[in-house]
Amino acid sequence: MGNGSSLTLGKEARMPPIIHKGRHYRVVRGSDVERDGMFLELWSAERPDHQLFEAFYSDATGEMHFASFLDEDVPFEVIEEFTKQARHLLTPTTDEKA
Repeated sequence: MGNGSSLTLGKEARMPPIIHKGRHYRVVRGSDVERDGMFLELWSAERPDHQLFEAFYSDATGEMHFASFLDEDVPFEVIEEFTKQARHLLTPTTDEKA
């Protein structure tokens, strides 16, 4: 995970970037073994070491949390797209036929 955290991670994967008005934002999805859940991170493509957001879904509590590490403005459309992806990619789905 970003922001200098030393947590134990499971799998981590880069997702397609979010692009808004020519600006690219890097999206990373992964699992966090220590916190028992999944995360989605948004990073500034222009500043590769600069994490902007993290959405975290806790398997233990079933809750989603959002953290912001901003020191720059991010367009509202990017925030909307990130939260939409987080809800879709992190929350478990159920098979309605079960």
